[in-house]
Amino acid sequence: METVKRFQAGEIILLQGEVGNSLFVIREGQVEIVKKTARGEVFLTIQNPGEIVGLLSFFNSGNRLASARARTEVEGQFIEREAGRDPLVNLPSWVQLVLKEFSLRLGQSNDQLAKLQVERAGLIEKTMNRLTISLQIADTICELAPHFMRKIDGGKEVFMAEPLLERIDKCLGYGRETVDSIFDVFKNLGMVKVELDPDTNKEMLAANNVPRLKWYSDFIRSAKSGKNRKLLQAEIPFRYRKVIFALKDYVQKTKGDLHKLNSVDYALLLVDFEKLTKVKPDPAAFEMAASAGILELKKSADKVTMIFNPALLVRTLIAMNVAKRLRTDPNIKDDDAQAI
Repeated sequence: METVKRFQAGEIILLQGEVGNSLFVIREGQVEIVKKTARGEVFLTIQNPGEIVGLLSFFNSGNRLASARARTEVEGQFIEREAGRDPLVNLPSWVQLVLKEFSLRLGQSNDQLAKLQVERAGLIEKTMNRLTISLQIADTICELAPHFMRKIDGGKEVFMAEPLLERIDKCLGYGRETVDSIFDVFKNLGMVKVELDPDTNKEMLAANNVPRLKWYSDFIRSAKSGKNRKLLQAEIPFRYRKVIFALKDYVQKTKGDLHKLNSVDYALLLVDFEKLTKVKPDPAAFEMAASAGILELKKSADKVTMIFNPALLVRTLIAMNVAKRLRTDPNIKDDDAQAI
């Protein structure tokens, strides 16, 4: 039996777990295939007009392994299985064998895809948990630092690291080990610059670390909302980061403004770069940076212009590096990293 039916966006067409007694042939609109798992719903694929939904369970007489849901307004045709009749009965035996084997393999592939999607979601969630804790630590440093400030010789304002980290631990409750390990990532990757107190030989930070940490918090928040997530997930090798960092030196040597957008003739930059920065230019590094979105290579008929803000570029590279370390640092205990 054949029936034509329309569905509004969001309506379930075929439900996971039900017996697969019908096929659905899409005439108009898009259908998304989703699978319920222990960790929630997992998206598998989108099907378009002309494609058939529910083929797997229809041929193997099993329960549906996923649901089909209208992504847009959808019109399609249901083809019902005849009661007690195998839909493959009139086909040659070898065709029946091939279709049943195909159905089995497709089911296994869908299960594996769902498993990989769940694992990927778990890794992203873990990363975002760690990043959330890091921005909370950065925020708390910014809030508490003024209360720990003191002036040293020459009038420079500094705050001592140890008492501040102790207070952060009491405020946030993640455990001193987690606070220290994330602060070490900040310190080792250049997000904060630590000096030693000449009198006590203990770590201290200059007041100019506070704006850096405030910027980092804003950057991570925008990543959580989606704006900068691509940057946090981008992988830029160390050999390329060294070249990209040297753009700041190039701007300084050419008397540009470190805190504003600079437009540089790309061909001229490649010629003068090593002479001014002592770093050999690598077009692949600049192209990767452009692909990630931290600078722009604007092409016209007769030349290419590189456009970037040196200070913002350096901060962004550091934030990307911090995020990568937070994803992989074994010293950060995930059992403690549950805030999101």
